[in-house]
Amino acid sequence: QINTNSLHRYEKLILAHGLHRLAEKDFKEFIKIYEKNKNNNKLHETFLSILSNALNENNPFAYDLSKSIFENSYNIRLIRSLLNYCIYNSKWNSFIYYYNFLPDSYKADEKLLYWKAKSLIKVGKKKDARELLNEVKLKRSYYGFLSSSLLNEKIKINHEPILINDAKVKKVNEDRNFKIIQELLFHNKLLQAKRELAYMYLNRKIKISDLNIMNKVFSEIGWHNGAILGFGKTRYYDDITARFPTPYLYLFKKYYFNNYSKYLFLSIARQESAFDINAKSSAGAVGLMQVMPKTGKWMFKKINKGKKISIKNIYQLENNIMLGASYIHYLLKNNNNLVKSIASYNAGPHNVKRWTKSIVAPNDAWVEFIPFNETQKYVKNIMEYMIVYDWVINKKQTLDIKKLMGLK
Repeated sequence: QINTNSLHRYEKLILAHGLHRLAEKDFKEFIKIYEKNKNNNKLHETFLSILSNALNENNPFAYDLSKSIFENSYNIRLIRSLLNYCIYNSKWNSFIYYYNFLPDSYKADEKLLYWKAKSLIKVGKKKDARELLNEVKLKRSYYGFLSSSLLNEKIKINHEPILINDAKVKKVNEDRNFKIIQELLFHNKLLQAKRELAYMYLNRKIKISDLNIMNKVFSEIGWHNGAILGFGKTRYYDDITARFPTPYLYLFKKYYFNNYSKYLFLSIARQESAFDINAKSSAGAVGLMQVMPKTGKWMFKKINKGKKISIKNIYQLENNIMLGASYIHYLLKNNNNLVKSIASYNAGPHNVKRWTKSIVAPNDAWVEFIPFNETQKYVKNIMEYMIVYDWVINKKQTLDIKKLMGLK
């Protein structure tokens, strides 16, 4: 048994860290320590944290242990982790059981509503499932589109564009910051214009309605990066064509490889750089498609029979689109799976290969298992954006997210 009474604060932190490391290395040994110390209230939060982490990593021993202590510990983090484990392993009745212990504020989460509906379908309660899906389908989101697909209904886009006229534009033209941005754009000083936009929002003294008119003007003059960033700042999400523009479509078309390529390329460009051709990430990825220089050089050499390319030329618009499109095509040929290929584009093929070994599940459940929050959000965004771009380009829905994800 562990005596925690005489431990200094820092010693307690070291002990907690050690228990976490032990659980990662040998969970069975951790269980032995837990059994000897399960009544030690000072270790209770540490044990719950370890169990939650292990459940999120799909550890079956953690699931068995959590079930035995659950009813004495209505801990929200533990409940959410139990729900994740149930999703990974298609434990539909258990998901419904644990979901009912959540506070009402958590039950309204889109993700959990979708998975409860899917659980109800799997256990034969289709009428109850339909009620939940009818609620989630109203959202223009990853889960909203999945819900519409489960109902075999068309998606809800809710397009409400910002309307502008000469009088409205004249009014915002009087703003000094707006004049500076327009002048910078005229001289093709895109980076400086982006900085001025950030400054304008940081020192905001303009009404939201006027800012949205500015964002609409940015869209109409072709500064899509500014429009996307601006609407993000004002949180106006319903001008779909302004927020999901289709620049460089003529270049994307050169590298199509299947019926959904254009939607995929546009979605990646929007997510990666918001169509900023000069973008550079903290990790070093460059250009519209955020190509890592090492990957870009390898891809260029592969496509062009050993020829080399400089980082400067990786930035160049067509080269960047060609390399990004070729790389996602390469990933798709290797994975034969759109979801895992999108995850690989963001997190790297080696990580995805490791995650795939840890869980065998339908793609919607596999997405929930992705341990990198950034990559999980990335995959959901790309799938969502593909459906939106389908609607933008065709003025109607032609893609089904369920089919794209290979779900039955």
